[in-house]
Amino acid sequence: MPKCNDTNIETIDSNECLRTSLAKINDNFTQLNDLTCTLRERVDSAKQIRTFFYYGPNADVAPASGMNDGELSRPSNLTIEAFTNSPSQLNLPSLSREGDVAYVIYQKTGFKGSLPSASSGFNPETGNTQSYSAGRSISLQFNKWYDVDQYHSATAVCDGETNKLGTINLKFKTPTGQTSDYTYTATGLGDDTYLEWNPDSVIWYEGHPIPKTTKGLIHRPYKNIRGTQFLFSTSGKHTSETLTAFYKRTSTTPSVTPLNTTADLITQFSPTFIIWKLNYAGSQYYVEPGFPKFTKSFTTNSGTPNVNWNNPQNWTTFDSWT
Repeated sequence: MPKCNDTNIETIDSNECLRTSLAKINDNFTQLNDLTCTLRERVDSAKQIRTFFYYGPNADVAPASGMNDGELSRPSNLTIEAFTNSPSQLNLPSLSREGDVAYVIYQKTGFKGSLPSASSGFNPETGNTQSYSAGRSISLQFNKWYDVDQYHSATAVCDGETNKLGTINLKFKTPTGQTSDYTYTATGLGDDTYLEWNPDSVIWYEGHPIPKTTKGLIHRPYKNIRGTQFLFSTSGKHTSETLTAFYKRTSTTPSVTPLNTTADLITQFSPTFIIWKLNYAGSQYYVEPGFPKFTKSFTTNSGTPNVNWNNPQNWTTFDSWT
């Protein structure tokens, strides 16, 4: 007796009359119909995951094409959504089902400014060597906006204990209202939460009873937009909180050969990969909240240049994107 995916189809002998085989025929059609419906459901429920590289429509002549306003760090989310959905570009909705996923990867060579751990760097806009140093410290208030340009760095700390972990939120806002948010809560292995921004990075740590440990690092947003503000806030059952900033002290030295250190070279030319995850909602793809994610070809949490910069298998992923 033939068998199709656990569905029994009864054979009709050649000498059977239609009258005697009618029950078999009806039963076979019923089982085949049920099997077809099941196969259709399986096909309809299958989700396609596709990956694409975005190079930018005018990348060869206009490196800033499609970027966030006044910022050279990455294409905006709207640009990536347009790249994915537009009939004149990928036109991915034309072959997608609801629930399908697309990853878009953009490779940027280097980034602007000095390394998080460095005291100097190259300013590609002026061609000068630019030195940063921290001035005197000052205590700031939570839930209050401050101008980024006035400060070298700022660090918020939530002192916690077992079952009393604090959450720190950091928000940046440009003069046009564009925002970026960063949030971290200690895992419990450490009960003190730290969230910091400095000239180049946003970094989150935790500590006590473990040593203060870096848990993540990402390139600081809106570095080239004057008038950007920042605000720290907290939540949770922590025991105390502090917010300390250092005023910014900057000096610039003209130089005809600004790229004169290994740190500068790696800062400017080591690749950064920026990854978006988009979900198809039935009419078009939208960037999933929490994306894009960034990976850099550094192997230390502080971003210190390392001999492994050209060995991708050894790179640290600062923000998981899977």
